[in-house]
Amino acid sequence: MRGPLFTIPVVWVVASICEEVLARGLLQTMLGAWSGIGWRVGRWRISLPVWLSGLLFGAGHLILWPVMGPATLGICVMTGALGVVAGQLRASTGSLWPAILVHVLFNVGGSLPGWIL
Repeated sequence: MRGPLFTIPVVWVVASICEEVLARGLLQTMLGAWSGIGWRVGRWRISLPVWLSGLLFGAGHLILWPVMGPATLGICVMTGALGVVAGQLRASTGSLWPAILVHVLFNVGGSLPGWIL
């Protein structure tokens, strides 16, 4: 595990921006033709592009399996949920910045407990 001097700029900022540009900026936009298809979850209507970009975002974290083993499945579920939230923010605001911000906050929350413990 790397220390804060690596984690803060690379994981918290650079990775968050790059992953959001790829997943929400590119993939979700490419799937935009299907935005008329969606389902209600509580008071929100979540479109098919949001669901798919979130699902694929979570699945993309399977690459961690060789390092983390079965714990990777929990990470995939959590990042998939993050992907749906970030995708919904992107869809509702038309901007990537809210998605990037929630992604950075998610990464901060994932890193701090390890440093504290």
